[in-house]
Amino acid sequence: VQDKAQSLLPENAVLLKLVPELTSNTEEGRKYLIPVQLTHENGITYGDGSVFALNAASSAVYDEIEVDSYPMVLLTQISESVAGRMANSEKAFITESTLRAEVMYQSLARFYEISMLYGKAVGGIATSIITTSVASGTTGTCYITPATYAPGIFAGAVGANINFYDVNGALVSTAADSVFTITAVVHSNTAPRFSLSGTSTGITALSTAFTAGSCVITFNGAGGSTAVNGNDMMGLDAQIVGGAAFFGIDPTLYPLWQGQTFAVGSATLTMSKVLSGVGQCVAVGGLNSEAVLMVAAATFQNLNADQAALRQYDGSYSGKEAENGAEDITYRGPNGKITVMVNNITKQGEAHAIPKKYVKRVGVHEITFKRPGKNDEFFQEIP
Repeated sequence: VQDKAQSLLPENAVLLKLVPELTSNTEEGRKYLIPVQLTHENGITYGDGSVFALNAASSAVYDEIEVDSYPMVLLTQISESVAGRMANSEKAFITESTLRAEVMYQSLARFYEISMLYGKAVGGIATSIITTSVASGTTGTCYITPATYAPGIFAGAVGANINFYDVNGALVSTAADSVFTITAVVHSNTAPRFSLSGTSTGITALSTAFTAGSCVITFNGAGGSTAVNGNDMMGLDAQIVGGAAFFGIDPTLYPLWQGQTFAVGSATLTMSKVLSGVGQCVAVGGLNSEAVLMVAAATFQNLNADQAALRQYDGSYSGKEAENGAEDITYRGPNGKITVMVNNITKQGEAHAIPKKYVKRVGVHEITFKRPGKNDEFFQEIP
C-alpha cells in the first residue's frame, strides 16, 4: 500500500509558475495602482528655417490603472468517520490531511489558472453548440464548440457547478435554478461534451436557451447578470480581446491600452502565423521583449510538426529545444525570443502571447490554509 494517492489530474499551473511572485496591494490599500503612459507628446512644429510660430501643445496622456484583489475560497468536507480515524491514528492523520491539503491546493490552483486566463472573458470557459445541445426534465447534454474547448478546464470537473448565458448574454434562469451541475465529461478534440443536471425550472429555461443559440458557460458565481460582470478577476484573454474599459482606462479612447488579436482563419497555427501575430503586437507597441505563447496541446503538436518540416538536422546537432520533437519550441521573432508552451487551460482555437516580464499577479496573499484570526485551524465542524 503506497502512502500517497496517485493523482490522475493534469498539471494546471502554467501561468502560476510563469509569474511566481505575488505583487501585494496591502501597502497601497484595497487597490493596486500603476501609472501608465497612453500617448506620445504630439505637440510638434515643423519650421522653415525662419522665424516661425509654435503649434499648440499636445501633451502626453498619463493615467493610473487600478487593480482590485478578488478573493477565491475553496470549501471541502470530510466525514465524521474519517475525522475519527485521523484523531486516533497519527499515521492516518498525516496521510489524510496531507492528501486533502495537496488536492485542495491543486484544485484551487486550477481555478486560479482558469481565472488568470479566462476570468471575465466574453466567451466564458466554453461555448455550447446550438444544433446538438439538449436539455429536458432535470438533465441535459451540452456539446462544446471544439474551438472553445480546453481539456484542462473540464478534466476532473465532474461535480462542478456552472451557469449558462443565452445568445443575448442574459443569465439562463434565476437564483438556485440558474445553477447546473456537471455529471459526466466526454473529452474529444472534435466533439467535446458534458452531461449536466439541474432543477426542472432551470432545465426548461436551458432547453429554450439551447434552441435559441449558442450559450456561454462560466463556473457558478464567476459571472453575474452577464458573463463579464461577476466577481471573477479579469484574466489575460479579457484584457487582450477586450474592447471595453478595464482597470479604469478605456481602450477605445487610448488604443495603446488595447491588446492585439490576429485571425488565423479557422486553420492550423504555423510558425509563420505566430511571427505575423507577434509582429503586429511589436508594430503597434507594447511587445518589445521576450514573449511566451501559450497554446493547446493539439496546437503544439501542429507547431512541432511544422518546426520539424522547416528545419534540417545533421549529426552534429544536439539540444533539448530543437530536436525533431521538443518539450518547448522557441522562435526568434521581431520582439526577440518567443517560447511556445502547452497550457491545457488554453482553448483549442486560441493562443495567447504575453510579455513575460510585464505580467503581474496582484493580491493580498498567496494560496493558504490559514483563515484570518484562526491561525492553523482550517477544519471546522459543520452543524
